Amino acid sequence: MTRKTKTKTAERGEDDPSVVDGLNDTAEDDNGNEGNVRRSSGGRPKGRLTRKALFGGRRNQDEQKRGARREAAEAAKAVAARGMRAEAWLMQQISYNLDASWTCTANVRDDQLRETDVLLSRTGEEWHVEVKSLTAERLYWSELEREKAERHADRYFMALLVEDGDGSYSVRWSWDPLRDLAPLARRVEWLWEAATEGPSLRDGWRLAAGVRWPERRADRFVHVVRVTREELNGLEEDEPSLELLRRRIGDLAGNDT
Repeated sequence: MTRKTKTKTAERGEDDPSVVDGLNDTAEDDNGNEGNVRRSSGGRPKGRLTRKALFGGRRNQDEQKRGARREAAEAAKAVAARGMRAEAWLMQQISYNLDASWTCTANVRDDQLRETDVLLSRTGEEWHVEVKSLTAERLYWSELEREKAERHADRYFMALLVEDGDGSYSVRWSWDPLRDLAPLARRVEWLWEAATEGPSLRDGWRLAAGVRWPERRADRFVHVVRVTREELNGLEEDEPSLELLRRRIGDLAGNDT
């Protein structure tokens, strides 16, 4: 089997800018007083201004926001790494078990940026595999991934992987995710970009007459599906040899050694 790997492009991470006024960056104590300032009568030193952010009243508000963003970024990085590890494991299993006539390529995008995690191809046929690594009862399926399923309805599968203690995975297949996921509890999650450039300012600081303000419409969304253990167990579980996948795509020879 031929194995190809393409670099997977990470999706955007949202990051709201902190509000920092930049005036008199002086530390304050728990009573709101400036640190490192010698006081004679307990009042504010003449000629000095107490630091005050334009928005919010807590002096550590900006640091809290930065900490929350760092935590969110670390969590997103861990999720991405877990997903890539699961994809690599499945790629390895497919490469070993399928007949040598197959080509297995990772992260293939079409002209509309709709991605296939694993593309199985040989002369005259292609099969698309979406890989989902589950650690909780929640599955994220993007709008573009769903569109890919609609375009290749009879040749699009979803592999739901749950990591075992030994570093391997149990594999359950949804041969038709558009049908299989439809009865499950689900919702959408709106996504916005961090910032959008506005119009130029030509005369003074006011917006020109007729400039339309943004309506804060979401840029895109993902589907969020709850998959319980009972619902997961309702899907077919494959063997390490991937016999179910091989039968589905007509790979009757495979690697049985």
